[in-house]
Amino acid sequence: MKTLFSLLIFLFAIQTVHAAEGFEETMEDDPRLVRTSSSPDWLAAVGKFYVQNHDESYKACSIILVSANSTDDARIGLSAGHCIRCWSNGGNDETREFDIEKHYIRFTTNDGSTIERQVMEVAAYQSSPGDYAILVLNKSIRNSDIQPLVHSDENFKTLLRDMDYHHEFKPFATAAGYSTDITLGDKGKHLTYHEDCWLNGGPDARKDSRCTSYKGASGGAIEITVERSRSEWTDMDRGTEYLVVGIIQGGRDGHNESTFFTPWDYYDSNLRKAFKAYGFKRIVGDW
Repeated sequence: MKTLFSLLIFLFAIQTVHAAEGFEETMEDDPRLVRTSSSPDWLAAVGKFYVQNHDESYKACSIILVSANSTDDARIGLSAGHCIRCWSNGGNDETREFDIEKHYIRFTTNDGSTIERQVMEVAAYQSSPGDYAILVLNKSIRNSDIQPLVHSDENFKTLLRDMDYHHEFKPFATAAGYSTDITLGDKGKHLTYHEDCWLNGGPDARKDSRCTSYKGASGGAIEITVERSRSEWTDMDRGTEYLVVGIIQGGRDGHNESTFFTPWDYYDSNLRKAFKAYGFKRIVGDW
């Protein structure tokens, strides 16, 4: 009962702070969609993540449920490093320790049920030049409730070359998160996503895109949908896969149509360690 009461107080505080904050106007001709019952099922793996700052204000972010295999029960979350910077006790990114303060994580299943979790451990973190956090949840989420997104083991440029996979299916990228813009995001109440957006290059730790997002989407997913059926180009036959190729960092002020993201290969080695530590096995590759 005490835990439930504390959660209600926490949620009330979030709503109170939101009522007093300004939110970004939604752009004209914004290409994003609001998640509905007809949206792709994989969007259930993108959750809402609120973190209390030292001044007791709240930072709105997103979180990705990820695993090495889409059939796993999942306990690892990915988010943006700046979302949990306030938990840091200092030091460099390798020796940094964290005091995990008040926060709130909620995933919504495809049947509309909600699943709440807490962060038990920060497995890896960087706020610059990369911007990522690998988080261990206090309890796994059953695969029958939400299928996790699969950590990619290939460069997004390779994945988007449709000739490498099934020739009748064109791979495409999607950016998804809880943007807090006024109209489509409804101040963070709705999960929104920009489907079939363009991923660009950039420095190792920070890639650019022509995917639209707003504040609150940080920590959300850059996902690529591929059809890996047997064809004349490949002997793989793994069907449709939903792969995390990056974590949303944010965008340039006033340019919400240009979203930066941390690419998968920048945090790959640390995520592999987290999978090993918590018993996950990759179906292909050296894990």
